[in-house]
Amino acid sequence: MTTMGFSLIRWFLIGFLLYLLYRVIRSSWIRTPRRRRKKPGDGTVEDMVKDPVCGTYIPKSQAVTIKEGTTTVYFCSQKCADAYRQKPG
Repeated sequence: MTTMGFSLIRWFLIGFLLYLLYRVIRSSWIRTPRRRRKKPGDGTVEDMVKDPVCGTYIPKSQAVTIKEGTTTVYFCSQKCADAYRQKPG
């Protein structure tokens, strides 16, 4: 190989090593604020309940409720709650 070929390879390696050094210094010493991605599961977790009439799952806090003795029955809407009340048995 010619002297020119070795010179090019040497400059390429030096440039690559300088780039790696830059990346190491930047990541370890210079702490830049990074945007934190929201991961699934971050935040508040709420119980889901199933409507016995239509089978829809809804957050417990948004459900329409009917008390039956000591049991609470949850519905997705007033329409489903009314249908449940009218159901015989």
